[in-house]
Amino acid sequence: MPFLGTNIYRATRCNTDCEFGKDVVYDFLGSHRFSWRRLLLMVALKVTSRLDALTTEDRETVLILDDTSVHRPRTKKVELRARVYDHAGKKCIKGFRLLTLAWSDGASLVPIDFTLLSSTNQSNRYQGVLKQLDRRTCGARRRREAVTKSTSLLAPLVQRALECVAKSQYARTSMRPSRNVAPLLMLP
Repeated sequence: MPFLGTNIYRATRCNTDCEFGKDVVYDFLGSHRFSWRRLLLMVALKVTSRLDALTTEDRETVLILDDTSVHRPRTKKVELRARVYDHAGKKCIKGFRLLTLAWSDGASLVPIDFTLLSSTNQSNRYQGVLKQLDRRTCGARRRREAVTKSTSLLAPLVQRALECVAKSQYARTSMRPSRNVAPLLMLP
């Protein structure tokens, strides 16, 4: 919807041609069974392949890892909200840490994968898991991932991105093959 310049209200309530209501959209957005990670990877793959076709052969591409703090000071019942350390502000905050993997060619920045992190220490969490989910769903895996250390999540983030790029290069034989991403992080 941001690419179309609209929001949920205008797309569902003001548009008389819409075949579904806003409740359907909100139920979909809150679903724990949908893989938002896969959706982001597929969209990022399309965007980076288009950007790659527009740039010259000698331009370097890199993967960037960013650890950002997400402040949620006034919320009460947000699942896994915790007391986390903000490195930029040099203080503890109420909220989350957002670990993001992004692709850049020097002019563009495209997010590829993300993880929303809570505290690994249970005493630092203001709110625990609100409802028990089937452990095979994407939402349950994300909740388990949220309470692990960020250093143990770095290698899987990069590995998923590189596997997705390798699969896409194999599938796109008619297009110009993508250049390899410059090594930013040395994996063991």
